[in-house]
Amino acid sequence: MTRNKLFLNEKLFELKKKIFEELVNNFEEYKKDPEHFIESSHEKCINDTDLRREEINLMLKEEIDNYYEDLSKEINLEKESKLNKANEKINGVDSKRAEIESIKIDENLDVHSKINAFKSNTISIDDGINLVSSVQDFLTQAKFKLTDSKNEIDIDDLFGELFSKENTSFIYNENEIGDNNRSEATILLVINDFSVFTRTENFKIFSKPCTVKNFEWSLLVKISRECKKQHRLGVYLQCNSLDGLNRFSVNVNAQFTLLDSKNQINNLTKSEILYFDKEKYQGIQSFIEFDDLSDLNNYYNRENHQIQ
Repeated sequence: MTRNKLFLNEKLFELKKKIFEELVNNFEEYKKDPEHFIESSHEKCINDTDLRREEINLMLKEEIDNYYEDLSKEINLEKESKLNKANEKINGVDSKRAEIESIKIDENLDVHSKINAFKSNTISIDDGINLVSSVQDFLTQAKFKLTDSKNEIDIDDLFGELFSKENTSFIYNENEIGDNNRSEATILLVINDFSVFTRTENFKIFSKPCTVKNFEWSLLVKISRECKKQHRLGVYLQCNSLDGLNRFSVNVNAQFTLLDSKNQINNLTKSEILYFDKEKYQGIQSFIEFDDLSDLNNYYNRENHQIQ
């Protein structure tokens, strides 16, 4: 049993090191020209802002132009902030690479010591993988997106507002090694600037995907307005086959939780057994309904304007 555990931890160590090495090798392109990637990551947001301006320019030209300049300034300030931090983050990746490349496992260690050494160094490599991925995201993903507009004479709604992109993190069972052996996962989706979305008729946000078995899973949150005031928040699980199958059959026990920002005892949790076949997503159409943000109590964090 101990030998098997040693073998599995050694293979996991080797797999994670290989993933890290591939990430670092690919990262060389980002190191060469970080400005290019930061510029590109902001290009869509700028382009969307340009197009939105042209669509409504005839109606409110002077007012729209002023608002556009304010948004562009905010985007460019955020871009400049990233440019100032780019080299520091790249140096951090280089330092982590040197640290991991210097890892050596003493073959004279006993089995238990080797297991501990593999575990400790695998954690270090995991940190490296997360570091490279986070810096790559930093260089290639802008902080902001642009919301959809409304056909009303209200400049904020008409033009659209900048909002901080959603954040996704994953929690896995540490005893399950590799995507193919994984039987469960937790997706934590943080929706920033939530109040912005309550002013839209319909809005949906996807989490980043995670892999369990041969399927890619994402969390989908839909915010819709049923009448003039009442909003409905729906939560769904989206499933895609990594084998490229258009039809497949898979069942999953899904647990959806809206976290209370003050006391986790008050978390709102609903469970569903979901059956996937042709449909790409299944879930709860009306997880919670509310007229305004005050109805959400502590599910809406008023300090940082988030729900999760």
